[in-house]
Amino acid sequence: FFSCVFVLSRRCNGYFLKSTGRQLVTLELNWMVHFGKFLEKVSDNHRQSDHNEVNQDLLSKSVLQNGERVEMSFKVGRDSTVFTTHRILLIDVQGISGKKVEYKSIPYSSIQQFAVQTSGGGWDADSELFIVTSAIDRPIKVDFVKGKVDVFAVQGLVASKVLGGQPLPAAPPGQQGPGGGSTSVSTWFTDNHVQVDAAAVEQQLRTGVAVLLQDEHVELAFQLGRDSFCLTSKRLLHIDTKGFSGKRIQFTSVPYHAIGAFSVETAGGGFDRDAEMKIWTRQPAHGFPIKLDLRKGMADVFAVQAVLMARVVGGGGRPRSSTGRGLYTPTSQSAGSFLAWLGQDSVQIDAQQVEQHLRATVPILHADEQVELAYRLGRDTTIFTTHRILFIDVQGWSGKRVEYLTVPYTSVAAFSLTTAGGAFDFDAEFKIWTKVWPPPPPEGDEGSPPPPPPPGKHFLAQDLRKGRTDPMAIQALLAHKLTGHDQSHKACMAALAVPSSQQQWAGGTGFLDLLKGHASQVDPQGAEGLLRQSAPVLLPEEHVRVAFKLGRDSVVLTTHRILMIDVQGMSGKRVQYTTLPYRSVRSFEVESAGSFDGDSELKIWTQMPWLSKLKMEFRNDSVDIFTIQAWLATMVVDSRSQGPAVIPSNPLGVKQFLGWLAGASQVHPTELEKQLRALVPLLLPNESVVMAFKSGRDTLMCTSLRIVVIDVQGISGKRVAYQTIPYSTIRTFAVESAGSLDPNEDMRIWTDIPMKPVLREDFKKGKVDLQAVQHQLMERFLQRPGRTAAVTSVAPALAAAPVVPLSQPASQPPSQQPSHSGRCQRQSSKGACRHHAVGGSQFCSLHSCPACGAEKASGDKGCARHPTGHRNH
Repeated sequence: FFSCVFVLSRRCNGYFLKSTGRQLVTLELNWMVHFGKFLEKVSDNHRQSDHNEVNQDLLSKSVLQNGERVEMSFKVGRDSTVFTTHRILLIDVQGISGKKVEYKSIPYSSIQQFAVQTSGGGWDADSELFIVTSAIDRPIKVDFVKGKVDVFAVQGLVASKVLGGQPLPAAPPGQQGPGGGSTSVSTWFTDNHVQVDAAAVEQQLRTGVAVLLQDEHVELAFQLGRDSFCLTSKRLLHIDTKGFSGKRIQFTSVPYHAIGAFSVETAGGGFDRDAEMKIWTRQPAHGFPIKLDLRKGMADVFAVQAVLMARVVGGGGRPRSSTGRGLYTPTSQSAGSFLAWLGQDSVQIDAQQVEQHLRATVPILHADEQVELAYRLGRDTTIFTTHRILFIDVQGWSGKRVEYLTVPYTSVAAFSLTTAGGAFDFDAEFKIWTKVWPPPPPEGDEGSPPPPPPPGKHFLAQDLRKGRTDPMAIQALLAHKLTGHDQSHKACMAALAVPSSQQQWAGGTGFLDLLKGHASQVDPQGAEGLLRQSAPVLLPEEHVRVAFKLGRDSVVLTTHRILMIDVQGMSGKRVQYTTLPYRSVRSFEVESAGSFDGDSELKIWTQMPWLSKLKMEFRNDSVDIFTIQAWLATMVVDSRSQGPAVIPSNPLGVKQFLGWLAGASQVHPTELEKQLRALVPLLLPNESVVMAFKSGRDTLMCTSLRIVVIDVQGISGKRVAYQTIPYSTIRTFAVESAGSLDPNEDMRIWTDIPMKPVLREDFKKGKVDLQAVQHQLMERFLQRPGRTAAVTSVAPALAAAPVVPLSQPASQPPSQQPSHSGRCQRQSSKGACRHHAVGGSQFCSLHSCPACGAEKASGDKGCARHPTGHRNH
């Protein structure tokens, strides 16, 4: 700013001394150049930097993983945004000295939505990139200097990592993308989209702007004025043209795997001129629907439903064309009595007839999709197919406006079935909790607590008419779908067809335990036998492993799920069976009893805001918390194992372990694992401790399967909580070095758990290798299944030269480089080096030769073969 003022004053003085037109032009040009640079600094806009230099710098600091390299990098001031083969790395240099640096990692597998926006005209001096992840964290925004960054190259890189594939080469300058056409004035005023030729739109997206991937195709396209909406083979693509000039265009991408539910709605009669498409995503705080109005008679809503069904739900074959007129009408089956309709209770109808009726009237079912259960309430129908739950809502007097809501089974996080009671209790009930994030809560009055968020499509419930429905059929079908077993529903129901009984469990809790809310452990085999006799709840191949009882209520841990049984009413006939699949458990904690607090606890956290936490208390001598911990760890963290080695805990061993932990100032991973194996049955048989950190009496350890936090509480230290955070819940993470005035280093982890969105751990300066911490966390993402497409290199498509780390030997191609992980192998008189090894070498950046990667002394430039550190010597 001061340079601008200085130049302006100097030029003004020269102008007044020698008033010529040439000096006036020089004054204006110089002022504009300096003012433009000033705006770049103030507006926090990034410029592209040399990714090869950034790659070498990050390798020297041991930031990159083995085999990881930088593909794009951008810089603003001292901060950088780096795109590697594995992640987006945000580097934030803080403080006057710049010693405090935060490295925040966003793995590509965590990205749920992304968008790029081109720069506009006039004073609009920046283009933008938006990233939304599955972490409960604010979206990420990166601004770029106008004209200095190719945002479509950035978009292509992110799309290739998130969706899989190769980006297109850069489009020639001056080309225009879609949005140049026009629709009718009436359509524009009513905000209704019309269907346009998908092939023509695809051609524009390939030649006008390089937005699509090489193997990506546009399947459906809609246009409203200058805006477009496309359903491609990999994503939803919304193109929003802004401003009078139309130069500012935003391209928003939503991958199909981020969609939790969708619906299509046909147009009604009379003045109802539009059909609708709605999409609900799984993004935290972004689950409210994406809505698209479609012009009546100018868009095929069933074609939209077919594409979404194929891409989101899956299944073979498109829907067969119907012989009817495309209007759903209820079948002629009786929908129940007037009391059932008045009480909003559904009745069960024949599934085969419903399937035949749907195939004859509307093209809604896929070729390989079958109806397994169906329920009717008035004109509305709820259908359970082999692929999804389909809610059909007939609206309006004419019944022409019909909504078809699809909830895939993969989006169902939990469900419950409640049987009907006696006397005047005429209805049963089923509820489902989905992975769709609820809309934001409404604004409350000032000074009062905020109101709860509306359920949206996160929570769905329906009443069932007593005597006209079989609620256990829904329970069996959903249990079969959500636990991932291949047994057909009919065979499953035949095996579960046992007479209902009101037999109660033996061995209930005492009266004092009932008053205090303390559950007690019961024999799992006896619990399984009683469950199979009382109601058809368990699947044929399902077995009880751990069971608890509190009064008439029970919690059962089976080989398939967590089953909560709530007996209600005076007669006990009304029973609620709630199923929580193990895949919906995001974190859990077992807590031992203390000196003055005689109960132990079990806490379970989910990713569902409306069912976010479960808690159980036990009498101290009635439950072995390590048995519970072992089973949950096996099913939640490492379900591929054959089962835990359930070893009863020894109170004396636990006491010895806590005494050893209290006396240790620092914890070595090998010694900690040795103590745990000998004294506390906390680790699984195939689990090892990789890193461990101690803070006061508490300990955080990173194992090969999870993060475990050991929290010692109370004055006596007898009450200890063992919390498990699986790596699968971690979405983004950051490590931050210490500064000149701030002596602490820290690690932060963002999860998808509503009640535990952030985990933070502080370290003393110099006591922890931060890069080793972030390497360990990053390795967990690389070991997740299904990430092959996310690590595809796109360097050839971006016309960037491949980066060969200086630590690679010249005699070996990169694909044959030895893979080493962990710390540097350098041994000296001072001991072993504590730094992390760089990619392609056994040694860190200080002890590896830049020319060949061989061992060298920290004070030397290279090894004995390359003393100057260059290959030409």
